[in-house]
Amino acid sequence: MLLLALLLQILGHPAPPLAPLLGEVSYSHTYPRDRRLGWTVDLQGVTHDSAAWYFTQRTVLWRIPVGRDLAASRSLKGHGVRRTVIPAALARDGYTHFGALAWYDGLLLIPITGRRPAVIAVVRARDFAYLGHLELPAQRGAGWLAVAPDGLLYS
Repeated sequence: MLLLALLLQILGHPAPPLAPLLGEVSYSHTYPRDRRLGWTVDLQGVTHDSAAWYFTQRTVLWRIPVGRDLAASRSLKGHGVRRTVIPAALARDGYTHFGALAWYDGLLLIPITGRRPAVIAVVRARDFAYLGHLELPAQRGAGWLAVAPDGLLYS
């Protein structure tokens, strides 16, 4: 509903007011600001759970604990930080580019492109175990995805 409302507003059509859809929104600050950190290069997407932030770069997936200062250094080593690359089985098949990911019920759902059809990889969030993937034969690409509260996946 929120995406539809935004799309309608962009196209100049009447749309429902956004406030009831968003709830209360307040801006805190931009952090980290004006920094070029290793995990921010070619940033593709971000999601989180109660314990960690998850970031995708073009070929790298990061897990950074929520208590970790994201601007502390260019190198995020140790202290619960995890890093991995595109699963080997998919890389061997020519998949080369992570898209914007989503967290759902302990899983990371990550669109990956580079060849057709695009796929959605399923990775367990706590240990980055690759559990499999789903092909998207009707889509030319898959740069992003989102999971609605009812569990429906959009891409």
